[in-house]
Amino acid sequence: MKKQLTPRKIRLIIVAVIVLAALGQRANAALSLPVDADEPVYARSAALYAGLMARGDWAQIPQVTLTAEHPVFVRLLYALALRAAGYAAPADMPAVPAQTDLFWEWGDPPEVLGVFVVDRAVSVLFGTLQVALLALVNPLAGAALALHTMTAKYTAQIYLEAIPACAITASFLAYDRARRKGDGATGPWFWLSAAMLGVTAASKYTYAAVGLAMVPFIVWQQRRKLWNVALYGLLAVAVFFALNPILWPAPVERLLYSLRFHQSYTQSAEVVSYSHPWWQPVAWMGGVGSWHPGVFWFPFDAFTFLASLVGLPFLYRQNKLAFAWYVTGWAILFLWPTKWPQYTLIVTPAICLSVGAIGQAIVDRFDLRLDRETWERISFYLPDHTFWIAPPKWLIAAVAAMVVLYGVGAVVTRIEHTRQVHGWSTYTAGAGELASDTVTALARDAEGRVWVGTRSGVSLSDDTPTTLPTLPDDRVTALLADPAGRMWVGTDTGVSVMEGGEWTTFTAADLGLDDARVLSLAAGPTGDVWVGTRSGIARWDGDAWRAFSPDAGGLASDAALSLAVDAAGTVWIGTDSGLASLNLAGAEPVWTTYTAFASGLTSNSVRALAAGPEGMWVGTGGGGLCLLHEAAWTCYRTANSDIPWNTISVLMVDSAGQLWAGTEHPTQSSGAVAVFDGQTWREYTPRTSGLVEGQVTAITEDPQGRFWFGTYGSGLSIYDPAAP
Repeated sequence: MKKQLTPRKIRLIIVAVIVLAALGQRANAALSLPVDADEPVYARSAALYAGLMARGDWAQIPQVTLTAEHPVFVRLLYALALRAAGYAAPADMPAVPAQTDLFWEWGDPPEVLGVFVVDRAVSVLFGTLQVALLALVNPLAGAALALHTMTAKYTAQIYLEAIPACAITASFLAYDRARRKGDGATGPWFWLSAAMLGVTAASKYTYAAVGLAMVPFIVWQQRRKLWNVALYGLLAVAVFFALNPILWPAPVERLLYSLRFHQSYTQSAEVVSYSHPWWQPVAWMGGVGSWHPGVFWFPFDAFTFLASLVGLPFLYRQNKLAFAWYVTGWAILFLWPTKWPQYTLIVTPAICLSVGAIGQAIVDRFDLRLDRETWERISFYLPDHTFWIAPPKWLIAAVAAMVVLYGVGAVVTRIEHTRQVHGWSTYTAGAGELASDTVTALARDAEGRVWVGTRSGVSLSDDTPTTLPTLPDDRVTALLADPAGRMWVGTDTGVSVMEGGEWTTFTAADLGLDDARVLSLAAGPTGDVWVGTRSGIARWDGDAWRAFSPDAGGLASDAALSLAVDAAGTVWIGTDSGLASLNLAGAEPVWTTYTAFASGLTSNSVRALAAGPEGMWVGTGGGGLCLLHEAAWTCYRTANSDIPWNTISVLMVDSAGQLWAGTEHPTQSSGAVAVFDGQTWREYTPRTSGLVEGQVTAITEDPQGRFWFGTYGSGLSIYDPAAP
């Protein structure tokens, strides 16, 4: 007689599937996501603590107060995991070690295993455990949390989120179980809730703050035994101090400093510079799927949030404690001035419980249970055994083999992709790092900072937050740092120059042109500045503007799609009807024109130009890449080279003399970057590197040798070839 699956076993199977999905999503995110903003900070301190442990200097741990604004428990857990993996920091490791000491490579032996892979594994473990706890209470809520992209991201990276998120979930669920035993009841679940609240506070304060939602329930339940309330609080405080050794030398002084830091931080230049509105947490409900395309399986956070609003009446009726969690969490998110996206994780479990409340209401309404009677009712509407065709055993074996091969291939592919994305970072407007994801221009100024021009203004890469004066027009189209150190910004309504902390703007009338929409900018060796617009080009000699027309030079177009100035001072103008050069060395302007009909140029649509030591590089729209050197043309297309595509959007010659070309697929919104050293091509695509999806619109190199890639609609990618 076959054993029947009991409802309990069926429920456990469902929970196991949900937990596996959570583990898979978080592991995939940990292997795929680029290094995020705060990860090196927490990784540094964890590595330092691991070094102290390895040398037996445990007594020194309370004296190391790196990032003392946060409790230390999470970083100590990271350090313990590093020790378990065999990691021991160098004996002379400084308090703030070089970032190159902290990156990892696949295949490193345990004794030199970098901290990132281990620390991310710890986050994945606790992030998955949080899902398991929620799924045991409500499988639908657990499933929603398993696939929630914001939660998956920040519980797969080296942040302080996974452990306190798991602990506060355990604290709420444990107390909910204890309070159902009646007034005055305590027991193991009651005290476990207090201990987990202490663990939460020792991990991150914001998660402990949401625990305030439990206070009214605890006080009311224990109203006849108020000493239990005091004992609950004392246990939580004791666990907090026990797990936070950096407080031990001076508990009150250091705790006050830690708490006061957060208040002052809300007024800091970094927070103020983002100017997030009070309702920004609602905007984060859209999830992070657009920040990291292809990483998250079901980027439907917005639907989860909307469903939670529908589920609130059901949640209130079924579980008032979870409802209080929902309301308190949102009150904290709205009231607290700092609006970082990871803060939303304090309320995410309550959101998922609200979604689960809808499922529970449906189960109760239709009396759906995991038993034979319910299955018979459902199976009445399903095809019976006569409908199905029993497959032969060889077919089952073949399908199983294909599934195994696919799984092995997916793992190998993922590991290889992880290697390829090493050294890449991504920045987006959704994460508050750019003014817009549509990047139109990049330029490096005299101080080595990179200016990022977008369709919503300018962002500036600077360790110290810098507030720029308001541009007359935020629709940036081009950027240029001239030899004098001034920054020029082309927009839809003219060109502005930053000098002395102020913008000076030149309109069409100033330029002497009919249309002031700037398409391109270039600087000459003598300090002159060239502006290309829809109606021609104009030259600034330091005193006045002088306008020129490519049409007057022999081309059938005035639109200067691209500009470049060579070492001799000759300006080159790319248009949609050919290429022109303008030489002002003589008494009169001397024009030379090149078209696909009268030269070696392969296409009249000249979209990008770059002056290199070999000559003038010309990028075309559909005709590939051409090099003009002493009247001789050499062209590279997909038919005769390894260039990815024949449509070129941007060109840049780096400090080593290599040519970087942003190429576009002519019928798709995707791009690839090709690098040419004169002999061979290298290619970077979203599939083979950390380059984000989207057409590449701008490229520059910074003083550290990193390469910046602006894209249309997908933000900014930075590649560091020297990353270990």
